[in-house]
Amino acid sequence: MPFTTPLALLGLLFIPAVIAMYLLKLRRDERVVPSTLLWTALTSDVEANAPWQKLRRSLLLLLQLLLVAVLALLAARPFLERPAGLARDIVLVLDTSASMAATDVSPNRLEAAKDAALDALRDLPAGGKVSIVTADRTARIVVNETADMGRVRQALDGIEPTSASGDLGDALELAGKLAARSGDAQILVATDGALATSPTASVDAPIRVLSVGRSRKNQAIVALAVRTAPSAVTRSVFVSIANLDLEAAQRRLELWGDGSLREVRDIFLDPQARSDVVIDDVPSGIETLELRLVGSDPAVTSAPDDLATDDRAWCHRMGRG
Repeated sequence: MPFTTPLALLGLLFIPAVIAMYLLKLRRDERVVPSTLLWTALTSDVEANAPWQKLRRSLLLLLQLLLVAVLALLAARPFLERPAGLARDIVLVLDTSASMAATDVSPNRLEAAKDAALDALRDLPAGGKVSIVTADRTARIVVNETADMGRVRQALDGIEPTSASGDLGDALELAGKLAARSGDAQILVATDGALATSPTASVDAPIRVLSVGRSRKNQAIVALAVRTAPSAVTRSVFVSIANLDLEAAQRRLELWGDGSLREVRDIFLDPQARSDVVIDDVPSGIETLELRLVGSDPAVTSAPDDLATDDRAWCHRMGRG
């Protein structure tokens, strides 16, 4: 067991001093007397004060030895040493893409990622610094090398999910540059792994991934286009819907024009596949088109999947897409 002030252990040298005090008893001067008949009762007292005799059981001696040992150990300030769970400096990469708004974990994946990051930062060594980089379509530094955990918590509270697709490439490259400025740095990546582009950045610092999200129950509108018919009187709407779930799903696609419901289509989606829908004869006078991907049963009001952000798409002034 290591000690903060090991020189204080020199106080243990008082233990033999205490024992010596018991061994070196008071010596009495010798005197010649006519008879020792009346001195028999004092024999035991004389023996007790003879030096270097065998130690006898003494509660007072044990208490004194214990007191000396405890005081010496307390002065030496012992502590338990264990390896730190993190490097001295941490660069936290927080995925803020649209998929982090999924509610398969409560309240959503982004909040779960924040909690996981704060829990991991509890192992940050004393004096360690934290940087935070958000990652969606681009990377952004939110906090740069701070040892103030209050500031880290405040920064995390202010981060919200975006509507962008997941891309950790730029964020990891930026995190690698921040980590390179420290001699002892580690990168934490809090993400659900739903990335549109796999990262290819080369990072020298060690990386630890904090995974969030338990399911892939999600259907999404991934493409929307509007084309003018040859007559120029009507237009056609092309919609691509992806089923990211491992099971088949049935959804309902609603077409709204300037706030009014124009058409409804029931769609069956194969697992891990895309389905294209074409809606013709849409009047060209409509200023704003909105596509809504809702549940197959209108009577059910609960969310049909874990991510509502990608269930709606808009096209303003139609010709501009």
